[in-house]
Amino acid sequence: MPESSITQWIAALKKGDVLVVQQLWEKYAERLVVLARRRLADSPRAVSDEEDIALSAFRTVCHAAANGRFSDLRNRDELWWLLLRVTRHKILDQIRRDRAEKRGG
Repeated sequence: MPESSITQWIAALKKGDVLVVQQLWEKYAERLVVLARRRLADSPRAVSDEEDIALSAFRTVCHAAANGRFSDLRNRDELWWLLLRVTRHKILDQIRRDRAEKRGG
């Protein structure tokens, strides 16, 4: 996928074009799920947790971008790093919740 396509999709997303959300999800979903799976490897969880985390992170970024946040987001590298950062935060939140439940929390 050429850089310009992702750049154009980001611009369309920031304008509220919901049609590009599916295209972006197809581009990044697998890598986000793999990241979540690796980070949660030692954590007991439901099978769908990594997909849920990846989807939640993706939704957060898309919603925020469509609502005017991330005005400096311009290209695939910036989008990938943003998705990574949000996904990592959501993974940590999940791990904290899991540990709190074990302690009776």
